[in-house]
Amino acid sequence: MDVSLIPAENLNKDLSSHVQGILDNLKIAKEIATENIKKAQIRQKQHYDKKTALPTFQIGDKVLLHSPKVPIGHSSKLHRKWTGPFYITAKGLNHTYKLRRSNNHIIMQSMINANRLKPYNDPRNCPDPNPPPPDIPAIDRPAEVLPNFQDQQSQNTQNITYEVEQIIKMKRINNIKHYRIKGKGYSERTWEPITNLSEDLVTDFQFRHTHKGTKRKNKGNSCFKQN
Repeated sequence: MDVSLIPAENLNKDLSSHVQGILDNLKIAKEIATENIKKAQIRQKQHYDKKTALPTFQIGDKVLLHSPKVPIGHSSKLHRKWTGPFYITAKGLNHTYKLRRSNNHIIMQSMINANRLKPYNDPRNCPDPNPPPPDIPAIDRPAEVLPNFQDQQSQNTQNITYEVEQIIKMKRINNIKHYRIKGKGYSERTWEPITNLSEDLVTDFQFRHTHKGTKRKNKGNSCFKQN
């Protein structure tokens, strides 16, 4: 038997003292960590209080609730993080409030901390970002005489004549005969009164059509003669 493998007589005493030393060190480390956490919390609170004011919400105020949690099946991009508006119905401890929905008047069961609330600004009460310009006083200026383009255009239209290639149809408009004509060089067909057409064109049309405007089947039986 190897003598070195035999445990020493004072082994239990050394092991217990070693374990006790570890426990003492852990206790000291815990106390130091707890003290550092308290100091860090104090610093963080002081830094937070510099930029944060105490809430001034009153009962009856309208607020919005911050709800960053996205419901299942909804897109995070389309989710509205601020919901509401809500009415404040009661105050609690440590700046907590009881809320009631404005649309269905359901009261929320849990108290809400003020850091999840912000005032609701009704868009109907917000000022117009683009107000109309102030009224500019009118300046007296001499009246300008502008040319009457409409009269000039009507005169030019009256002076223009078109060469009629063929009369196609006839109908009465307000008991006045109108003929549908086709002008030479124009694809558009228009209705013109009999006063705008020459007698030869009307006679030629009557020779080829009946008094109702339909085309004759036999030109030889026509009562009209072509000049």
